[in-house]
Amino acid sequence: MSKSEILRSVITVIFFCIITNIYADSLNVSLVGYAGISDDGYGVFTTDSFAFIADGYEGLRIFDISVPTSPMEVSICSTGYAALEVYIYENNAYVAAGYDGLIIIDVSIPSSPVEIAHIDPIGFGFSIFVKDTLAYLLGYHGLSIINITIPSLPVVVGDFYMAPGIRGDIFVSDSFAYITDNDSGLYVVNVSSPSSPIEIGRFSTGSQAHGVYISGDYAYIANWNNGLRIIDITIPSLPTEVGRYEIDGSAFNVFISGLYAYVAYFYKGLRIVDISRPSFPTEVGHYNPSMSSSRNVYIHGNLAYVVNYYGGPFWILDISYFTGFSCIINHGWNLISVPSSASFSTSTFGTTVFGYDPTISDYYTPDSLVHGKGYWMLSMSSDTIALPGSIPSFSDSINRGWNLIGSIGYPIPKNRISTIPDGLGLCAPYGWNGTDYFFADSLYPGHGYWFLSTGNGRITVGP
Repeated sequence: MSKSEILRSVITVIFFCIITNIYADSLNVSLVGYAGISDDGYGVFTTDSFAFIADGYEGLRIFDISVPTSPMEVSICSTGYAALEVYIYENNAYVAAGYDGLIIIDVSIPSSPVEIAHIDPIGFGFSIFVKDTLAYLLGYHGLSIINITIPSLPVVVGDFYMAPGIRGDIFVSDSFAYITDNDSGLYVVNVSSPSSPIEIGRFSTGSQAHGVYISGDYAYIANWNNGLRIIDITIPSLPTEVGRYEIDGSAFNVFISGLYAYVAYFYKGLRIVDISRPSFPTEVGHYNPSMSSSRNVYIHGNLAYVVNYYGGPFWILDISYFTGFSCIINHGWNLISVPSSASFSTSTFGTTVFGYDPTISDYYTPDSLVHGKGYWMLSMSSDTIALPGSIPSFSDSINRGWNLIGSIGYPIPKNRISTIPDGLGLCAPYGWNGTDYFFADSLYPGHGYWFLSTGNGRITVGP
């Protein structure tokens, strides 16, 4: 790139970021840092310290993000035609490079990336996914499965041919490859035998199916003007739509983390959608500067990394609002819980913490606090304890009489509490407001509740 091109790029980024800081429309998301990319941002993949950006004709760009407020480019590696998608596996970057197929780059030294292999089996590589010793390259003619046991000597072991066309994205989960096709929608391909992949299911999205992400029993599809589509894949051969989120705009890619879908929504920026109830997805956050063209997003920890098209900057966004919860502690007795997949030392909450054992109808001193349980805590002052992670549901045993239960990672109405056998709850749960008990219409993260059961069984809270 010439000096004048570099100068124009820098000026564009500075102007863009000034506009971003002044006019950004945001909810529960904030800008942490940014960097310029001179071509079109297509794909992004991050590790603890580095961001790898597929930057179109500029190739693979590598940024040091160890200081998120000041990302610094450390190298650029040419990828021939264009870098359209990147996947990092072990010490290598696997780049879908258009007419150049798949390019494998050693990035063990990020400041000195080295191409170690090039293979073009399927014609124009659009997207790439790596799982164990196999790379799945989605191209103009379909899917190629490539053995990368020796990354410098990739070998095609199987192909799945499709009608020639523009492809969207690929995600491999368990024994299935989920492929989005611009014209046809979602393909489900059994890849348990890599040498003989077989289509077993299909879901038509009308047109322009782009990004796809698999989480649990659902496929999430960024479907351009049709928004975010949520497809039940409990039976992979019979994919069925259960929910949809739409705004006026163009959904291009999606990343699922915890209870949320992060959607790169092109001119609508980054949209964050609560998917705790897949049939009722609800937007809960966004970041949308006036000049955004968000094309892809990657979530790592408390940060979202977003690349923009048309030479727009690379954003680093704070999404800690969605990746943890804050347990608000009042002076005196508190009824608390930890709606997290992790367990926490009692010392995190002070020295006076009690659990309740319904089998003996008495209190005990716990060694640690775990999800599903409620606890009494005595505090000599008011405080807020930030805890990472969240759970969408839990199931636990209950006993006849009073049980002290916990909450989950988002507010949930009491009618989303179920029991086996059915109907064990004698009344609404009781909460504690610091001075007295009250009937709780909903359960809130970080709080504990008394539940009165008419018999022994199990209780499920959520989803």
